[in-house]
Amino acid sequence: FRSRGLGDVYKRQILVDPTVVGAVDQARLREAVVAAARHRGFNTGTIGIRITDNATIQQCNCQFMDHDYPTDVISFGYDLCPPRLEGEMIVSEEMARSRARDVGWSADNELLLYVVHGTLHITGMDDQDAESRAAMRGAEQKVLVSLGIDEIMHFGADIHPQPSARPEELA
Repeated sequence: FRSRGLGDVYKRQILVDPTVVGAVDQARLREAVVAAARHRGFNTGTIGIRITDNATIQQCNCQFMDHDYPTDVISFGYDLCPPRLEGEMIVSEEMARSRARDVGWSADNELLLYVVHGTLHITGMDDQDAESRAAMRGAEQKVLVSLGIDEIMHFGADIHPQPSARPEELA
């Protein structure tokens, strides 16, 4: 795909599993990937996205991360050579719908937050300690605001339970 008017080339493949219940705006997901990558200084590369359900992402989380619970997004960075990057992510649309209901904003915005978060991970950002988590949240906010989603200031990832929390920790 060529990002019209930007001059940047991104190949973004999006696979939506047949088990996904909600509608997925693939053009908006592509826009989010480009915005997050550009925020970090990347303007070319390939990022694949698989949109799936909680059961499938739980299987992937167990297989790749040794965590036996569903999560929001799992990202894999393969090549990070600015200004080019390569990676892919698995995103739970089911988790996005559930969390969006919990916090009171749209499932579309929650899904975009997950895609931005995954892209930022692919660009090399981390969120394992307080300092890196604050940087990640700041980047998420800037990217989502650039996409016209000002609600991020009220419904961001630290406003509701952490994406990697086990279901029993969310109760």
